[in-house]
Amino acid sequence: MNSLFDLTGKVAIVTGGTTGLGEAIAVGLAEAGADIVIVDILAGTETHDTIKNLGRKVLQITTDLSKMENINMVVNQTV
Repeated sequence: MNSLFDLTGKVAIVTGGTTGLGEAIAVGLAEAGADIVIVDILAGTETHDTIKNLGRKVLQITTDLSKMENINMVVNQTV
């Protein structure tokens, strides 16, 4: 892998990560080596399973990010 895009040892929080562009971004970051936190108001397991099958760590959090306390919760769970 080109070291310019090597994200090994990094963690990415991807909002809207269960479908569409968010899903594509989450999978792409995982393919580059990042561990992923998927945050979405929708529950779904397909993206989670895809990332897990790539050998990356993945945490899925189903929550509404329009509430500040939920944003803080996501950051705390990620850390």
